[in-house]
Amino acid sequence: MDWGTFELPNVPAIVTLPERRYWRARERGTFVELEHNASGSRITLRAWRAARLVRPRECEAEARLARPDLPRTTPETELEHTRVDYPEGFDAELSVGVEPDADGARGHATLVGAATGRCLFVAFETVARGSVAAVHVADRLTIAVDGILPRVQIPSVDARVGSGPDE
Repeated sequence: MDWGTFELPNVPAIVTLPERRYWRARERGTFVELEHNASGSRITLRAWRAARLVRPRECEAEARLARPDLPRTTPETELEHTRVDYPEGFDAELSVGVEPDADGARGHATLVGAATGRCLFVAFETVARGSVAAVHVADRLTIAVDGILPRVQIPSVDARVGSGPDE
């Protein structure tokens, strides 16, 4: 699979995606959305400054306040909820859910992270139609959980600013 990076300076974040050339980015308020129309997939991402001692649940609450339409798992739809060690420097949680849709299936994986004075929210969503929809959704979620989300990078302030004029 052909992977490539999307540098999102307004977030700021770097996202590595399969079939990079087919993804399109657009800003939607304080979030950036990356869409892959052929697969019915979308990534919604926001990174922002927060209280110094913030926790992932507080970051998630703030993201959902700004965007109530973000995917959410319920006890019936959640397949997995776990702590993860990415992105570097973040205390993060990953949640994966699948639910039936009118003509197929819908799945999502959310990554919520907190670091000293920073929050991160990334949601991968996908939908498929037809008799094999569940298989397609499962395959896309596997790519997101194993390939896309672990590669999300949030550059430190030092990395974004550089060392100064001698660089």
